[in-house]
Amino acid sequence: MNKEELTVGQLMDTEKFQEEFSKSQVFDADRFADEERKQRSDIVLARYNKFYNDEVSGLSWGMPTSMEELQCISLSCAIDALICENMNVEYNMIAIDDIKDLIERLKQQGRDSIRNIKEFEDSANGVA
Repeated sequence: MNKEELTVGQLMDTEKFQEEFSKSQVFDADRFADEERKQRSDIVLARYNKFYNDEVSGLSWGMPTSMEELQCISLSCAIDALICENMNVEYNMIAIDDIKDLIERLKQQGRDSIRNIKEFEDSANGVA
């Protein structure tokens, strides 16, 4: 049945239905922005981890290295991860918020890792 074949009452019911349906499908811009920000943060962290692991795994086992060299690798990997995220955007500056977010994510990743190691040690030692 096309629109011309509908009676006025049926058409009103259809428009009323569409109006009610559109009210139920409210777009939450804040929630969408939060999800997009979290997804972007996850991607940047994953890229950072990949770059860092590739760089560090390239070092010879037992190779003497300084904390400064590891910090340089870390900074370089952070920049590479953020450049990849913004690949389609022309820029030559990195937003401070992007770096802060990556730092927070790395801190949380470190805390999670330490907690997992502690839980593993406790289970290996028979501690509940």
